[in-house]
Amino acid sequence: MDEQLAVAQLEALVKVPGSLKVITNEVRPDLRKDPADPRSPIRDDVLEADPAALKKVGTFVLHDVVRLEGPTHRGTYVASTAEGDWCEGYPADLLKRLQEWAG
Repeated sequence: MDEQLAVAQLEALVKVPGSLKVITNEVRPDLRKDPADPRSPIRDDVLEADPAALKKVGTFVLHDVVRLEGPTHRGTYVASTAEGDWCEGYPADLLKRLQEWAG
C-alpha cells in the first residue's frame, strides 16, 4: 500500500470511534486468574481448553485509538489511546496493525 494513502486512511479512521484499536498485552478480565488485577495471567483452564488462546486477539483488552501523531523524524506515526497505550509504525504497517482486531 502507498504510504500517503495509508496516512490519509489513518487520519480519516482515527475520527471514527472504534475503527482503529490497539491490542494491549492485558488479558481480558474474564480470562484472568485474578480478574481485578490487569497484570494477572490467563487462567490455566482457558489455556487447557484452547492452547492457542495467547495467539488470539480476542484474548486481550482492546483500546480505541483517539489520536494520531507524526510523522517522526524516521517517518513513523504514533497512534495513542485515551488509556495511554500506543502503537508506532510506518503508515501502511500501522494501519494493518490497528485493524488487526477486526480479523
